[in-house]
Amino acid sequence: MRGSLVIARDYKGCPLVRRIWECGSRVVYLSEESQFQQLSAGMDALRPVGFPIGDVFAYDPADAEAIAKGSVDWNSLQRFMLG
Repeated sequence: MRGSLVIARDYKGCPLVRRIWECGSRVVYLSEESQFQQLSAGMDALRPVGFPIGDVFAYDPADAEAIAKGSVDWNSLQRFMLG
């Protein structure tokens, strides 16, 4: 699961594409790509940020493309499920 891409909703309701670092029972710890690469290599990097499981969605390239164009329909996204 570590390294998987997901779409997360931030505290302002904005979508973010992030990588999973770790999962808790109700929290998913996410990292931005460059920070994830540094952490994976054992280098110093920003600590992953915990997102409530309800604000994390499965990654789909079509959804990511819509997000890049500035639109997202949260109700159409598939919720992320812990393994």
